[in-house]
Amino acid sequence: MFMTYQAEAPADHIEPWACALYDGQGEFLEILFTAEAGQSLDAECARAAVCLAAWIDAHAERCTRL
Repeated sequence: MFMTYQAEAPADHIEPWACALYDGQGEFLEILFTAEAGQSLDAECARAAVCLAAWIDAHAERCTRL
């Protein structure tokens, strides 16, 4: 999994960052969720945690457990 982000402060994001899923060879599979621009850093982090947890819960069969 890889999260991209903009260098600007969260409130100044022009393009929201996204969380993407890649396979073991580094091939892109899908975008899991995209952040909403203009939120505080706390709000972005909270939303990212909820989105990621919800995605893992909904796709548990696709997640390798270590």
